[in-house]
Amino acid sequence: MRILLVFLIIYFNSCSFNKDKNVVDIRNIHEKIYVGMPKKDVIEKFGIPKDSVLSDRLEKGNYIYIYSTNESLGYTLNIWFDSENKISYYGID
Repeated sequence: MRILLVFLIIYFNSCSFNKDKNVVDIRNIHEKIYVGMPKKDVIEKFGIPKDSVLSDRLEKGNYIYIYSTNESLGYTLNIWFDSENKISYYGID
């Protein structure tokens, strides 16, 4: 029984240290970000994304930031920025 207890304590502690800091909790996401929000505020709120890609929809030089979410199905939060580095659109994919 002690071995099981020690194993569980070690397991739960190791899981808590490996949490991804760039995982975005998408509950109430519409209260956390908004269209027109500056890119610097997004980075302050969620950190630098693990992935970003050049957007084909917008003028050259604008990016889509892609964040992992707290959803177990592997959804991502995608944020498009306009030429003024403000959110022009965001969605969960």
